Amino acid sequence: MKATNQGRIKQRYSFEAPVFHANISLRNSIREISVPGFSLYSLLKGSPKDYFLVRVNGESMKDIGINNGDTLIVNSKASPQNGDVVVASLNGETLVKTFKIINNEIYLVAENKHFLPIKIYPEEQFSILGVVKFVIHKID
Repeated sequence: MKATNQGRIKQRYSFEAPVFHANISLRNSIREISVPGFSLYSLLKGSPKDYFLVRVNGESMKDIGINNGDTLIVNSKASPQNGDVVVASLNGETLVKTFKIINNEIYLVAENKHFLPIKIYPEEQFSILGVVKFVIHKID
């Protein structure tokens, strides 16, 4: 799965919305069921400057709900842990995969049985750009 950097999240832009309970009754008015709103920034740990957006291109992560065209919110300051979904650069290509350490060797693993794991060798140009924290996708 390839990724395209969509840019940093800028705090000067705000997105706030009211929150409603999922089990609302048609008898209640919106005013009765509304709870205090939240800002998307409240979901982010640390500074918004630590995050960037990535547009997904491909099907290699579809088994965990990351689909072609989704937007990922990625923390560039988070250290990847075994099993985290990461955005990585490998030999100049940006990839979205699951980060795995197996027998002290690093692998980037697709979450689609039709793709093989990628073993990272010392001579390759490899870096972790960030850890995926949220997935935004359109419901068709």
